[in-house]
Amino acid sequence: MENTINFDHHYHGAFDFSLKWRFVQGYWFENLLKKIVDTAVKRDIQLISLVTEDFGEEERDKGLAISRHSIHNKFTQIEKLALSLSKDYSHEVDQSVMKVEHNGAEIYIIHAQVPIINDKGRRLDHLVIGGNHERTIPNLLSLDETNKWINDNYHTNQIIRVAEHVGLEEHFGLTEERFLEEFRKGNYDALEFNAQMI
Repeated sequence: MENTINFDHHYHGAFDFSLKWRFVQGYWFENLLKKIVDTAVKRDIQLISLVTEDFGEEERDKGLAISRHSIHNKFTQIEKLALSLSKDYSHEVDQSVMKVEHNGAEIYIIHAQVPIINDKGRRLDHLVIGGNHERTIPNLLSLDETNKWINDNYHTNQIIRVAEHVGLEEHFGLTEERFLEEFRKGNYDALEFNAQMI
């Protein structure tokens, strides 16, 4: 179909971009950005949200944030990896979106983050696609504090907020009732389907 794009909205790439995890996962000698682009071309995916998820190391706004230069800030890491791509890959970055061209294909990679939420002693996951990789969402805030931070710091028409694993509390998801309450408040734009719910 014309005007159709394939979108992987929750792509982690390697579990972690640190040397230890690259070795454990068998990516020791590979350029992970090249691997991401080649896989996207092979699978006919044009748009990827590359997910950053870690507890963070920088105290900010009553929580812990992933710094711009952290090994856990995956968008920063692919910016560095882009510099060592071969000449048949070209790239450009506009804010927190990278476009990579290879063999006529265009792949767009968007920064995404799963802030780790501490809501009354229970962890929750909350996928935010877009935003700013230079100013990540602080972790370990309550859900209300996280949503307030997002509303105060991001243009909400430039991000997509996704509720993950609704009904699967063991996977850090909201209960169905809490999701509906938050959705009505405008704190979610989409619901992520999880095959484990079947």
